[in-house]
Amino acid sequence: MRTLIQRLDLNLSKRQLLTLLIIDLVIILLLFFSALRGSIYLFLPLVIGISFVLLLNYKLSVYLLLISLFIRYDIYFMGKFFVPIDLISLILVFSFLGYFLTSRSLTFRRTPLDKPIYLFLVILGLSLVNTIDFSSGIRVYIWHLQVFVIFYLVSWGIDSKDVHTFLNFFLGLASLHTIYSLFQFWHASGNVRAFGLGGPSVADLTTAGLIISYSFYLFEPLDKKRLTYGLVFLLLLGGLLVTQTRGALMSFGLIYFLLSFIALKRARNLGFLFSKRRILTSLSLALIAIALLLLSYPDLLRRVHHGFYLLPGKYVETTQIRLYLWSLALKSFLHNPLLGIGLGQFYNLSQVFPDLRFSPLVFFIYGLDPHNIVLYYLSSAGTLGILALFYFFFSALKIGWMKFRQSLTPQDTSITFALLGIVLFVFVSSFYAGEWFYRVSGIEFLFFLGLLNVFKPKAE
Repeated sequence: MRTLIQRLDLNLSKRQLLTLLIIDLVIILLLFFSALRGSIYLFLPLVIGISFVLLLNYKLSVYLLLISLFIRYDIYFMGKFFVPIDLISLILVFSFLGYFLTSRSLTFRRTPLDKPIYLFLVILGLSLVNTIDFSSGIRVYIWHLQVFVIFYLVSWGIDSKDVHTFLNFFLGLASLHTIYSLFQFWHASGNVRAFGLGGPSVADLTTAGLIISYSFYLFEPLDKKRLTYGLVFLLLLGGLLVTQTRGALMSFGLIYFLLSFIALKRARNLGFLFSKRRILTSLSLALIAIALLLLSYPDLLRRVHHGFYLLPGKYVETTQIRLYLWSLALKSFLHNPLLGIGLGQFYNLSQVFPDLRFSPLVFFIYGLDPHNIVLYYLSSAGTLGILALFYFFFSALKIGWMKFRQSLTPQDTSITFALLGIVLFVFVSSFYAGEWFYRVSGIEFLFFLGLLNVFKPKAE
């Protein structure tokens, strides 16, 4: 019990903690016996029990947030749909408040990204002036606030010494989920896009895992650990391939060679041993793994091309839909070059441009964004929005590069190199894909950016 209290980092006596646990148990039993069979309220005891534990332990709440990234299950409750990560994000906020009230060492530190974040949010807020569907604009704006709140909770509530642990935990989650995805792909004889439990956002999560495992593999001095990271890298590469997501595959290919080039250039200035052979080994094994997968499932690359039949005999490739969305994004920008058409309006463009209702593709683009972060903010927030976006990106890249240059030990270098790689991946993929400032992918990005902000390379 004493160990538990120490881990919770609370000023609670044994008697106080035991009393709280008994009260919670009574609530759970009352709810359980009063719930109707088959009712959604049967889940309330579990939710209350888990929430109680999480509210007492901020770090545990962060771990559960990472787990919820890989679970995309819509819960219908009281006429609305909820996803686990929204609930966990809310619990994380209250857990942080509890942590703040009980921890004397916690302080609200300024970050180098404060100015870019505030400017970005202010301009997005100004774009709401142009909205036709104001409720949709407010909803999307709240999504943005959610992910930036995650950034500050990580920046304020996590210690630099815990960053390596969180990255390894994420790798473990990604590996377990990939094993399930590969089983799903094998069970369907390769006839599905295997996203496992997480839906399409798993491709971005897997790519982040690939970047982390590759960085840890390059800079790990111990042979056994380096072998482990190398195997995780190959496993995640297979997991990314079976998602058959073109944007993520292309992004990782570009980032892999860019990171390899940076590592080779940086190797000349490192005081510890870095073997160039590791890059060649990883590339060779990756090519062999891809070749084996393609030999086992020859149609895998063919199915990377996605599409549907608009009319009998009229096949439309999703690339055509994406190009059409991009043209609409440019049209939206020209409609209001300064502040765009307003945040959240692109999901139902027929309200902005009534003539789109007669387009044969209107049914297929309803509820979609341009699948291009740059064009999305260009259309939604205009010239001011895109300038604020690039200001934010370049500020994040500057922090990542600075901390990578300051790293002098193998572990510090592997951490900063991985986090810099993730920021680079987000920046590159923003030109043709991504949802990097809202929903699951947004929480993923801002979580890792928070780790980058809080991490402090050792002086020696």
